[in-house]
Amino acid sequence: MERGCSCKRDPAVIMVKMGTQMVGLIGLTDLFDEWMSKDRMPDTLEEKEILEGVRKRNYVSPPSENIYVEALRSEYASYVRHKKHSGRQSPRP
Repeated sequence: MERGCSCKRDPAVIMVKMGTQMVGLIGLTDLFDEWMSKDRMPDTLEEKEILEGVRKRNYVSPPSENIYVEALRSEYASYVRHKKHSGRQSPRP
């Protein structure tokens, strides 16, 4: 991350572990809320659906697609568990 970067302080940016790196993604809360409103569960999301959703506001390189799908499915599963237990709007507990 660049010196002086404010992405960790911006609530619209969610830091997600992608393999061995942390990546800042925009719009995950909205995306996860959209999936929840459609009663989508992490294990039923298609790879294409995950990638299309995250690519609305973020760049995903083709060689990284599998890593993104795995990480976002896991992140969404955590989000669903957290929402069911606490009712909060944040993707991170």
